[in-house]
Amino acid sequence: MTDANGEQTFTKQRFLVELTIVVLVFIVAVSVLCGAAYCLIVVRAQIAPGDTLSLEIEGFPDLSGVARVDGAGHIRVREIGMVRVSGMSAREAEALIAELLGGAMRTMLEVRVEKRKP
Repeated sequence: MTDANGEQTFTKQRFLVELTIVVLVFIVAVSVLCGAAYCLIVVRAQIAPGDTLSLEIEGFPDLSGVARVDGAGHIRVREIGMVRVSGMSAREAEALIAELLGGAMRTMLEVRVEKRKP
């Protein structure tokens, strides 16, 4: 808006419009950055080839141990053989292995990612 001398004047309405635009741009920027960070965290939380997993089965030390995820995304588990775990979270891998071993193992099995491939 201009005054009688032709100079720009600053109104409350204009201020609120500009402030709203700045806030909206900020919200969009934060949303994009948080979404990207979330994707990185979720994707990296998945087991990948080269990772090292620790399998602990309470009461079955012969089934427990450390396993490295091969290039195809599999680990070798005694009594089962090769199990594809790549792309899963540790909890998903745990549930799959427990199911393959027999449902009773579910509460006694823990899978942890000991070392991630850089």
